[in-house]
Amino acid sequence: MSISVGKGKRVKFYNAYYIKAKITVSANDKYPNPGDGEEGGYTLSPESLGLSVIDFAAASTTSGYKVVYDIANEKLKVFEYPGGTAGAATELDNESTVMRSKTIDVIAFGI
Repeated sequence: MSISVGKGKRVKFYNAYYIKAKITVSANDKYPNPGDGEEGGYTLSPESLGLSVIDFAAASTTSGYKVVYDIANEKLKVFEYPGGTAGAATELDNESTVMRSKTIDVIAFGI
């Protein structure tokens, strides 16, 4: 699993910081979702964004896939909807290659 973080703007926002970054998934990557109680997703630590704590983060949807940040596990998770947007979203399967070479915009607030 390989992502690169292109740091963008870092703006002071009251007692915290607003960070805007572009996350790029490598061209030969496979989605990490091992199952068996382990959390899937791309690891994205606060430090990789220049923060010590992330209080809130949002990620862009890309190519019809919903990307969310799991604060508790410090992971970017990717979900797909069956049949477009009808039905419950499911996390990508382990070893899925649909995110290869995709760029995800992330905004985060933290300290």
